[in-house]
Amino acid sequence: MSQLPISVVIPHLASRKAFLEAVVLPAVQRNRPAEVFVMPGDTVGPQVARNNGAAQATQPYVIFIDDDSVPEEGAFAKYVAALEKRPECAFAYCDVVLHRERGEVRTHYAQEFDLEELRRRSYVSCLSLVRRTALVPWDPQITRMQDWDFWLTITSNGGKGVYVPEPLFRDYRIDASITCRMPLEPNVARIRQKHNLPPTGAYW
Repeated sequence: MSQLPISVVIPHLASRKAFLEAVVLPAVQRNRPAEVFVMPGDTVGPQVARNNGAAQATQPYVIFIDDDSVPEEGAFAKYVAALEKRPECAFAYCDVVLHRERGEVRTHYAQEFDLEELRRRSYVSCLSLVRRTALVPWDPQITRMQDWDFWLTITSNGGKGVYVPEPLFRDYRIDASITCRMPLEPNVARIRQKHNLPPTGAYW
């Protein structure tokens, strides 16, 4: 089968090398992307790692996958099909199955695209496919909830999303990620100020 016109960017922590090599990369390759960039993130942080990978991307579509997130087989093809049907949309997103501590498994459900709702709360995962022409830099100053900031920035440029209503990814918490080590509330406040959002309220 032919490759899909997708560049995959994976910010990577050295502590997750075994999981990346044994689980994540094989699942990514089964989805037949044209190119994969594994970008070290221990010293520069995930935002810079994502930006470094995006700078090397050559394909029409780009997806940023964490090194503890696993795509289902066929996930990338479903994303591409969704965006080909909706050429006015900048990105495609889905539901995500979350595997957490003590064996807890639950699903994060997104919703049909609604800009006003996105401005109220973060419902689009970073595990989404973006047209390369719609990419914006990941903000290194936002060290948590960075996916919310990323989508808000894209939508502020006029980008819209298309929802694929099924879980195309499984997200595993291997250890405390770079993001989880960062304070939540100061980052939420920074995002609210940056995007002129109400100063209080739920954000997921």
